[in-house]
Amino acid sequence: GQGQDQDWDDWDDTAAAATRDILEHEMSHESVDVCLRHCATNYKWDLMALAKSLKLDIYGSIRVVTWIRRQVAAKRSELEDDALIEHLKAPFKDGARPAFLEDDDLLFPYLP
Repeated sequence: GQGQDQDWDDWDDTAAAATRDILEHEMSHESVDVCLRHCATNYKWDLMALAKSLKLDIYGSIRVVTWIRRQVAAKRSELEDDALIEHLKAPFKDGARPAFLEDDDLLFPYLP
């Protein structure tokens, strides 16, 4: 009814599009592109270049983001920003492909 239409009028689609920062989870960016530029500029870590160099598919991208979020949650209280970024970059040094990027059979049954 009309009450439902009013609920949608209050919808803020910019809030839904906000993307959390990789280090500062309280900080959000207006889009994924803005977040990635922030990472490249402020943290000196170009995640798009990393994804291209490792030829990540959607599953690989999900694994990297999940790994980053878990590492930040685990190490945030003990490492300063610069040390935390170095910790996050370490498994990828010199083009290395970390073990967590290897194929996982549990993901593939869901492909059409």
